Amino acid sequence: MKCKDGVTLRGLHWRMRSLLMYASAVYEDLGQELVVTSALDGEHGTYSWHYFGRAFDLRTRYFDDPKEVSVMLGLVLEYVDHRTQVVLEEDHIHVELDSTVSRHEDCACNYCYERGCGQAGEG
Repeated sequence: MKCKDGVTLRGLHWRMRSLLMYASAVYEDLGQELVVTSALDGEHGTYSWHYFGRAFDLRTRYFDDPKEVSVMLGLVLEYVDHRTQVVLEEDHIHVELDSTVSRHEDCACNYCYERGCGQAGEG
């Protein structure tokens, strides 16, 4: 597994780190190295899970059928954690923890710590 230049995994939720390991195994089984193209970096929607360390994007350009890859990845990751959503975007696969999970459940993120949101650890 590797990250595109400029991508940072620092602050990524521990559940997401676990999902990355499983995703890497799926990519390896398909003969490709997993490349994370975005995590807590970059520009995303205002309330994107990326900013809370609960989303990452994966490269797909080297696959002939990215849809098949996203389905396989979805089956594996959703089995590991039923709250996982895997979405095939135009040029990448987006993986996030489902929005029904509180942004602050089991939270130890830098966002909560630095901003003192007062909700860290509440579910």
